[in-house]
Amino acid sequence: MLRKATKTNRFRYKEEIGQNPYCGIMSFQHFRGEKLYSDIVVKPENKMCETENVECYPIPQYVEQKGRSQGFYPDNTVAYIRVLWKEFEPQQNDFRYEFIEDILNNAGSKSQTVIFRLMPHSTREEDDVPDWLKGLIPCPERPAGKRVKDSPTDPLFIKLFCKAIKKLGERFDDDPVFDAIDISVPGAWGEGYNLHLYSKDDIQSIFDTYIEAFQNTQLISQFEHTDILNYVRKKRNIGWRADGLGNPYHIDKLYPP
Repeated sequence: MLRKATKTNRFRYKEEIGQNPYCGIMSFQHFRGEKLYSDIVVKPENKMCETENVECYPIPQYVEQKGRSQGFYPDNTVAYIRVLWKEFEPQQNDFRYEFIEDILNNAGSKSQTVIFRLMPHSTREEDDVPDWLKGLIPCPERPAGKRVKDSPTDPLFIKLFCKAIKKLGERFDDDPVFDAIDISVPGAWGEGYNLHLYSKDDIQSIFDTYIEAFQNTQLISQFEHTDILNYVRKKRNIGWRADGLGNPYHIDKLYPP
């Protein structure tokens, strides 16, 4: 299916202070002009907002959509969409390319590009790794009372997740609606929780897979794991990213060093 042509941002070096092509607002798990989700629970004890029910695309139907009546939301041209591995590969070796196509079609119809992350799992019980994987290797459950959960440590987990990344790249690396691919590593949301449980070789193999699979698409990665970024930058220029609008931990504690 032909999609409406959209402009893809590219990182270019420029001699000026503070240049950042992605300094702005993106729509999260929805597309331009759509209703906004209301699953926001304020935690006064740590001044945080929680969005557990809107962490994976598509959003559950039971989540209210009253966001635009609750606050201001600026226009934007980039949609940030992250999906679960099990949504892309519900059965082993059965890859739902049409699911990704639908995301790109929706974005293109709104004159948006997409920053995309394929997550191994999230935190809720229903947002876990694929069921078929649980029949092959031990897969940790979310501990009672805890916010996040671990990924499997069996090497087969890394191997099979890398295969899904390769399949995604084989089909969509040249798609103009893909603005950037956000690299996933083990841990909740693919963000590296308890990354020390994995060997350096295993983690480097994930980054090598992304580099090979997405040779024509910009790659970005969270900047907490600077040792990995230093490894990758010898092979490929990738962008750095952080979570949230003015997140004090990322901006104040991690970014300056």
